[in-house]
Parts: sequence; structure tokens; C-alpha cells
Amino acid sequence: PPALGDNEIGRVGEAMARLRRALDGKAYVEDYVQALTHELKSPTAAIAGAAELLGEDLAEADRRRFLANIRNEAARLQALIERMLELAEIENRDALDCPQVLDPAALLEEALDSLAPQLERRGIRLIRALPVGRIQVQGDALLLHRALVNLLDNAINHSPAGATLEVSLQTAPGQARCSICDRGPGIPDYARDRVFERFYCLPRSDAGKGTGLGLSFVQQIAQLHGGSIRLDPREGGGTCAVLSLPLA
Repeated sequence: PPALGDNEIGRVGEAMARLRRALDGKAYVEDYVQALTHELKSPTAAIAGAAELLGEDLAEADRRRFLANIRNEAARLQALIERMLELAEIENRDALDCPQVLDPAALLEEALDSLAPQLERRGIRLIRALPVGRIQVQGDALLLHRALVNLLDNAINHSPAGATLEVSLQTAPGQARCSICDRGPGIPDYARDRVFERFYCLPRSDAGKGTGLGLSFVQQIAQLHGGSIRLDPREGGGTCAVLSLPLA
């Protein structure tokens, strides 16, 4: 709002601004509650159904299968709750608290190291092109690490076993661009405008189901840093996630 001064008009303007913030917050909470309730229905129903069947006389193989279902759905519930808390924390921030000058190549290396077991388990070959010590951005190291881990995890989950994952870092006028390119099925045209919506999921190559919050989380972090995130179709199949950040 404009600076109206310490007078009656200024006090009315400040009161209107507080009212707007309160109404925006109410709509935000209502939207979150409705979306979260919808997403919790499926795993909750699956857990309840499996628990009910376990009360019956079942073969040992069926009992193990239903126990595995309960564990998997409970893990998904936990992931949903944790991601929702993380996203809510980011969305309620207007600016970074203590931005630092950072090396995006080092951040990418750290993110890759944390996902090395997952890459090895899926047999995914990594091709990296990361310059050292020449590019700097300003931001929050922890948030950018989490954003990169989310993008890498998303690429791994949508890549077929034994595929290739290409990670690179380049500069454009005033920007550092981190690219993570997979050889997954790509994003269908009907989903291209929705991939950053909360809870929107596409099928994964490992037949699992994500939370649908990872890309929304990355988008919030990018915007908080004055940057952007986009998903581009890749020639020959697959997707390139490009995280752009202002140069320090």
C-alpha cells in the first residue's frame, strides 16, 4: 500500500491493508484444508481397508501384502504432512532472512551426493557439466539444497531404470541456470499448465505415487530468491527442469 502518513487517512489505509491480509489468509487456509482433506482420503481409506482385512483368517502371503500396503500408505501420509509443513513455511515468507553468496555448482554436487544411493539403486548413469568457482548466486543454502534435491528426486523417479540423467550449470545474462534433464516419458500437453499445482501428480516410472507438492515447493523457493523454474520438453524424449537464479 502507498505511504499515506501518520494521519486519519493513513490509519484507514493501514486498517484496510490488515483486513486484506486477514481475508487472504482465511482463503489460503480454506484452500489448503480442502486440498489436504482430499489427498488424505485415499491413503486413509487404504490403511483402514487393509487393517480390516488383517482381522480375518488370511494366508501368510496375503497378510504380508496387506501389512506392506499399510506401511506404504503410512509413509505417504507422513511425506504429505512433512511437505505441507515445508510449503506452508515457505509461502508465508516474503523475503530471505540472511542471504549469502553461494556456489551453485557446490550446491548441485551436495544434492547429487545425497541422492547417490537412489541413483545407484535405479542404475541411472549421471552426466554432469559443472564449472567450479566461476558462478555465484545469493540466497539461502538450505532452501536451495532442498529445491535441487526435489528436482533431482523428481527426475530420478520419472526415469526408467538404467537411463541417463544429465546435470549442468550455465550462465545467461544476469542468471545462473541449473538444468536437470531426464529421459522419462515427458510431460503430456494436457498437464503442462498444471505441473506446479499443489497435489498434481503424473504417473512415475517406478509405479509409485508422489505427494504432488515437490514442484510447487521448488517454485516457491525459486520465487523467494527472485528466480524461476520451468520444465521444458527434451528432444528425443524426457524433460529438462531449469532452475534460474539471479547472479550475485
